[in-house]
Amino acid sequence: MRSWVARSALALIALHLVVRAVLAFGGYFYWDDLILVGRAGTQSLLSPEYLFDDHDGHVMPGAFLVAGAITRLSPLDWVGPAISLLILAALASLALLRALHVILGWRPVLLAPLMFALFTPLAVPGFAWWAAALNSLPMLAALAWVCADAILLVRTGGRRYALTGALAYFGGLLFFEKSAIIPFVAFTVAALYCYVTGTGTVREVWHRGVRLWTVCLALTAAWVGVYLLVVDQQRWSFDLAMTWDLLWRSVTHGIVPGLVGGPWDWQRWAGVAVGHPATTVMILGWAVLAGVVAVTMVRKQRLGPVWLAALGYAWPARCRSI
Repeated sequence: MRSWVARSALALIALHLVVRAVLAFGGYFYWDDLILVGRAGTQSLLSPEYLFDDHDGHVMPGAFLVAGAITRLSPLDWVGPAISLLILAALASLALLRALHVILGWRPVLLAPLMFALFTPLAVPGFAWWAAALNSLPMLAALAWVCADAILLVRTGGRRYALTGALAYFGGLLFFEKSAIIPFVAFTVAALYCYVTGTGTVREVWHRGVRLWTVCLALTAAWVGVYLLVVDQQRWSFDLAMTWDLLWRSVTHGIVPGLVGGPWDWQRWAGVAVGHPATTVMILGWAVLAGVVAVTMVRKQRLGPVWLAALGYAWPARCRSI
């Protein structure tokens, strides 16, 4: 069983990359992509002014460096960015497969979340837009890798997982400052894994993985300092009502329709394409979500905290992609 599940998972990733290749090579530079190209053509790629520019509230030296190197090799040639999109998509997919294998083993159930993650339409806009993908795909790869390393560190005590987890986290930070959420998600995932499997308490998860947690917290504190130095804080918004509306809409119009392959309809505004699901799609999505939650709660024990954690992560995660 192990071999056919692994082969099926790799086949799904290969098919996913074929679909992404069609999307990538059928695209072109758009909006912020041209800003990245323009800056790479006028500034030194290794200068602090270039790498640590306040790009619309983002700190992303890794993304700037990759975009700059590709631009210098072949300015305004879409082949380079398209190839980089496929490489990043492959890294994120393989990191996700590794994390799912660590959590589930080579069981057939692994294929369900993998297939959803690979083929959900909600991931398409963030992939096809080069500037956005340079942020999100490295973050997703780092997130999956660190979660897997956290579980392996807690489970085996292998020190190498603390090192590789910290390096992966730092790599994610270099591409997207919102990767700062990764250690908190990884700790939650490791704690939930130990809770569901009955292999440890929250306190034990902290002590077994303390090398990883402390290094990640130190990196987070340092990166917060860098962010505060670089970014113009006058653009920050503290409108709680607007934030709540955005959170709720991200669930009703984003996550829930996505469970049934939605949104099925896209609108083209001034920015990136925006999903516009019909009411029937949202109702169907809620029905599927309720059914999945009910079935898993009946068939498996200790999954209540897992669903609560998924809800707690999904709202801000979805808002990051809007």
